[in-house]
Amino acid sequence: MWKWWQYADGIRHGNLPDIDFTVFWLASKATASGHIVMLYDPRYLYQLLHPLSSSIRDGYGWFYGWFYPPSFSLLLLPLAVLPWLPAYFLFVGGTLWAYIHTLKPWLTSPRMVWGLLAFPGLWFNLLTGQNAFLTASLAGLTLYWMDRRWKLSALFLGLLFIKPHLVILFPLVFLITGKWRILGGAALVAGGVLGLAVLGEGVEVLPAWLHSLGVAKSWAESGGSSYWKSMPSVFSSLRWLGLSIPLAYLFHGLVALTAALATAWVWRTCQNAEVRAAVLTSASLLISPYLFYYDLAWLALPLILLTRQGLKHGWRSWEREILLGTWLCPLLCKALPVIFPLQIGPLFTIALLWISVRRARWRGV
Repeated sequence: MWKWWQYADGIRHGNLPDIDFTVFWLASKATASGHIVMLYDPRYLYQLLHPLSSSIRDGYGWFYGWFYPPSFSLLLLPLAVLPWLPAYFLFVGGTLWAYIHTLKPWLTSPRMVWGLLAFPGLWFNLLTGQNAFLTASLAGLTLYWMDRRWKLSALFLGLLFIKPHLVILFPLVFLITGKWRILGGAALVAGGVLGLAVLGEGVEVLPAWLHSLGVAKSWAESGGSSYWKSMPSVFSSLRWLGLSIPLAYLFHGLVALTAALATAWVWRTCQNAEVRAAVLTSASLLISPYLFYYDLAWLALPLILLTRQGLKHGWRSWEREILLGTWLCPLLCKALPVIFPLQIGPLFTIALLWISVRRARWRGV
């Protein structure tokens, strides 16, 4: 919080905070001015950030990059007409409202509401101005409307493709359950938004985006402790422990494959919508090697759903302990690397998936 008092003083003097939202704001400006293609070059982004922040001038900005598909920059376009501070409150406030509104149907007690408001994952995303509120809301709304109004589910799933590496398992489970209309509708929405972005930003934005993914890959592979300490993926954790790139990919791939198979099995054999959603959202955080601590705002959904199941059907061994540890996980992912060169985030995500799958096998559900 003290750091934000410093940020407030800096903003008054024209020095913007070194948080991720600053990059989003610059992306909206670049889109409006027709320079979004150049933003995919980290050197150009650094040139934009350098005069705006003293922290960037100290060299921190070399780890800022723009790797999002063109469709995301199109969604950010309204922020271009606003100064930094109003744009921050509009984006973060609007997506936080969507996040809480999405989770609201599952919050059945005041304790669960307070648990969400105190959730460290919520606060880290709030303070960095990242988009995890938005993506978690789109994931939750996709699942909520899946069996109610398929057109809304398709709309939200299509918009979720602004962060493709988190959506990989969604088409898989919809294929398994035969929800072809949702998949088709989502493909039309995702393709339509991308097409509008390309139409407005130019065809050259596509190869620029694809090339930037190689930069993101190289940073994830060789970024060092300053990068890996913020990445709670199996791959980054193993790289920080000293494993080679091929071995880290191998073990990460095995975990991701296991998570995908477990998710497929649950969606084929379990009819409990809450357990299905808990398995899918927790497993989605184990698929991509490229994952950051603010993405753990997604954990609120499986935490809430599994808490509901425990209160309805009783608790099994280790469930409450794992849920408490996972609730603390975003805080531990940031605090422990300051003391030990270790990223423990994947351990909690794996444990959460384990109790989710185990509950799907329980006849009491």
